[in-house]
Parts: sequence; C-alpha cells; structure tokens
Amino acid sequence: MNIEPGDGYTVEEAAGKIVQIVTLGSSRHFPFEDPETRRKAAGKILSVPDRTDSGRIELAYPLDLGGVQEGLSYIMTLLSYPAEYNYTDSYLVEKVSLPTKLRKNLPGPNYGNDGLRAVLGVEGRPVLGLLTKPRLGVDLSVLCENCREALIGGADFVVDDELIIDPATSLQFENRIEEMVRVRDEAAAEAGEQKAYFANISADVDAAIEYAVLAEEAGVDGVVMNAFAMGFPALRKLVESEAFDLPIITTNVGVGILTRFGDPRNPAGTTGISEQVIAKLSRYAGADGVHIGIAEGEWYEVEASSRRAVPLDAQIGSIAPSTPVVAGGLSVENVWRNIKILGSDMIMEAGRGILGYPAGGPREGAEALRVLLERLSSEMTQQEAEQIIAETADDLPHIKKAFDHYGAEMG
Repeated sequence: MNIEPGDGYTVEEAAGKIVQIVTLGSSRHFPFEDPETRRKAAGKILSVPDRTDSGRIELAYPLDLGGVQEGLSYIMTLLSYPAEYNYTDSYLVEKVSLPTKLRKNLPGPNYGNDGLRAVLGVEGRPVLGLLTKPRLGVDLSVLCENCREALIGGADFVVDDELIIDPATSLQFENRIEEMVRVRDEAAAEAGEQKAYFANISADVDAAIEYAVLAEEAGVDGVVMNAFAMGFPALRKLVESEAFDLPIITTNVGVGILTRFGDPRNPAGTTGISEQVIAKLSRYAGADGVHIGIAEGEWYEVEASSRRAVPLDAQIGSIAPSTPVVAGGLSVENVWRNIKILGSDMIMEAGRGILGYPAGGPREGAEALRVLLERLSSEMTQQEAEQIIAETADDLPHIKKAFDHYGAEMG
C-alpha cells in the first residue's frame, strides 16, 4: 500500500494500526487477551519507508485469519477495510499477492489466453474486435449491417457494448444474439475466415447464467460481463457453472470509482485500489480476458495500462494467463503506440475508430486497423513503425486521409 498517515501518526504507527485492526479487530488489547499471544496473532509489517509523512508499506496477514472458502469477497474486504479508519489520510492498495493455500481454491480461467485465441481464430497478432455502437437510437438492422461490413473489412469479432444487455428496443437480448450470429456467419462466408460474436450478459448472477445459456444455444462464441459491478464471486460462479461452456471476458466497467485516484506518479493524498489489483483478482476469479483500458486514447490514467497488464500473464502457479483487452478510443491514429507499450498479445476493441472511420465506412475502418495490426510489432523502432505505416498508406490511401483528419503524423 501507499499511505499518508492520519493526524498524530507516523507511517510506521499507521501501518501498525492497520495490521492490528485487520487481523485482531481492535488497535487496543482487551483485558482478557494475553499480550504475547496477541502479538503472535497479529499480522506483520514487512517494510516501511524511512520517511514518516508518507510512503509505501508492505504488510502480511496470517493465513488462519480466514478460510479458503471465503474466497475473493474476503480478500476484497481485507484490502479495503483499513480505508474506513482515520489512521490514514490516504490509503492506496497497489499490489496483492496470495499464498498457495488461498490460490488452490481459485483455479483461474477455463480457457485462458490460448483458449480464447483459439475460439477467435487469431494467432501472432493482436485480435481486432468491434464494439457495437450506439446504445440507443439505432435499429438493430442498422447495427447488424455496420457489424457485417466491419467483419468483412477485417474485424475478427463483434462484441456487445458494455451497457447493452437486454434493452426494451429492437436490441432485446434474444432478438439481438440471433441476428448477430446470422451476421457473423454471413461475414465469415464472404471474408473466407473465422469470425466470432460475444454477447453481454452483465446482470445479477442467476439472470447472467440464463443469458449465457441462451447465448450458447444460439451459437454465440463467448460472453462478456462486468466483474466489478457483479462481484468477483459472481464471475467465479459463471466460470464454474455447468449450465454453459463459453469463454468469459470481464469489462470491469465503473471500476474507476475505486481506481481513479489522480496522478499515478504521485499517489500521496489518494485512496483506492489500483487497476493492477483489480486485473489480478479478475484473473484469479477466472476471467479469460480482462479489460485494462488503453495505453493511449480516451481512457482515464492511460499511462498505467501497461502496469495493469502485468498480472495477467505473470507466472502464478498453475493459473492460466488471461488476455489483456484494450479499449477506449482506439483508432489508426494511436494503434501503433498502444502496440509499442502493451505488446502484440492482446485483444484490441474499437468502436468509433471503425464505425466512425473518417475516410470511409466500417469496412474501410476495420481494414485499416487490421492491416496495421498485421504489419506492426512492438519490437519495431519508432522509425521502422513510421516506415511501415507510410507504406501501408501507399497501399491503402484512405489511411493517409484518416491521419489527415486526426491531424496526426503517421506513427
């Protein structure tokens, strides 16, 4: 954690109060407690900074504080509980590490990165997804035609917008998934390559399972949900459900209410949980893909996205890696910088960058992004990338028009 102690406390004193309140339930001993037993039962302060006014601390809590069955709900409570007290003026949870005893009840993703890529039929480059837009005001027939054009142009899959679930419009769930599966199949036949569709099932967990079953029966390839809003236990219940077998991507939409804590380079004076922790817990809970924002685009705190991706592919026992999902203002103007920062092993989802492509329609927008994803690599230098983009613009002149529209240099 990175903390700023409350009035009257040093960093070390505040750390001691946190350890005691979390592990013992009180920062003061009770008359019936043996002092030595209390000391041994409490957690430990592993490190504190030399300075007394703020800094990063590392704490350890005893394994017998909770049982393995309590899962991620209990972990979230442990992490967030100290924020209720005046021992700190700021309390930022930056990292979390779970021991093997706790991880053994968290098997992680069913599909993981490799399985998700197999479902999407893409290897060796970022996967290109289309986020359906807008949420209201457009008939399903228009939405489907735009998706069909984008898939033919080069998008690998279509995914429902994060807030489109089962509206009282032509986009109603059963109606929408039936039409989207039809569009997927038609586009795959015309493009001569595999295409996919992921449906949004974000709802209370019982309803989400019902939606997932309907989706699988209709031939949908995967589902998206919101583990932040629904809870990590809800994600685990979906992952472990025997009612359906589909890969799951979590959007974690709304998590900024916890993670939007100001300048990440100067965390003093902030309280919250880093998106790195949220991403890691999403992987523990079983998400095959996890939204991490974007390295450059319209997302808040874009420079932190590379750090969020770290816990998704790091070695954690036998838990399979999750796929980072990048979204939030992706376009031809910033696709290279996102690849350079985040690498190529990810899913990149665009909405306006395809549907509102300034040099053509959805087919051209998807084509532009797809070709760039195929030709660019994170191992390239800036000069090499600029050359590739310039050569691509010669092959596809509408890319040059798009860069002119954005007022950006190519690369």
